[in-house]
Amino acid sequence: MAGATVSFGNLTTTSTATGAFSLAGVPTAQGNIVILASVVIGGQTVRGRSQATAPVPAGTTNVGDIRLSGGSIALIHCDSTGAIRNSLVTPV
Repeated sequence: MAGATVSFGNLTTTSTATGAFSLAGVPTAQGNIVILASVVIGGQTVRGRSQATAPVPAGTTNVGDIRLSGGSIALIHCDSTGAIRNSLVTPV
């Protein structure tokens, strides 16, 4: 979904027209990461968060699906630096 806001700590980005985004600079040496996502659907903001996930050093971290209140799902993949490389946010 285009225009979804994705964040970790003070790092924030917005998904592209295809729903993809990249979030560089997420630390991997400080323990589990939780990615937050939000998007406006029908004039209402829906939000969600990933499960706490251990980052994979020198690899891609998949935080799994994020269920947004209001019935949307986001799939987010992070690399070893914590940068999000692929994502998909879609209403169900």
